[in-house]
Amino acid sequence: MTKMNDHTSSKGSGSVNAWELTGDVDFSRLESREIMVPAIIDKNADAETLGSVDYSVLTAVRAELLQLYSLEPRKLASLTMVNDSMEPSISTGDTLFIDTSVQSVERCRKRIYLIKKSDNSLVVCRVDEDDSGVSMWVDMHGEESAERVSESEWLNYSVIGRVVMRTAPSSA
Repeated sequence: MTKMNDHTSSKGSGSVNAWELTGDVDFSRLESREIMVPAIIDKNADAETLGSVDYSVLTAVRAELLQLYSLEPRKLASLTMVNDSMEPSISTGDTLFIDTSVQSVERCRKRIYLIKKSDNSLVVCRVDEDDSGVSMWVDMHGEESAERVSESEWLNYSVIGRVVMRTAPSSA
């Protein structure tokens, strides 16, 4: 993964911007093998911009990976995991690719989401919903330590997206 801080720097470097790809992408016909995915704003932001997409900070991802996982590039944003709360599933420094078109929780304990909490913080966690509300937990502490959120409280939370892929930092 390569990070670029200026989306114009991707021009002429053999890459294509994810948001410029429309519909079903035929990866075999792409001239570029790298697709630039925008980052999610995760710090130093006000309540309005926290969790939104920043097109000036880009992460390069190989087109083959997106094809392998059947991912639609224009719906993706990236985020670097800054702590070890999701160990062993996700490690500190891993790049997460978030499907930002997912705006609600599926009833599947295996799914990992990026959630904007009511206190305007972001959390990468597993989420499960039942008739009494929502449970949120991180792998490090397990489901038995889940934070319970009532249905009415959940209305103050927002699903930024679902984690669909992760890559480890490349070792130099």
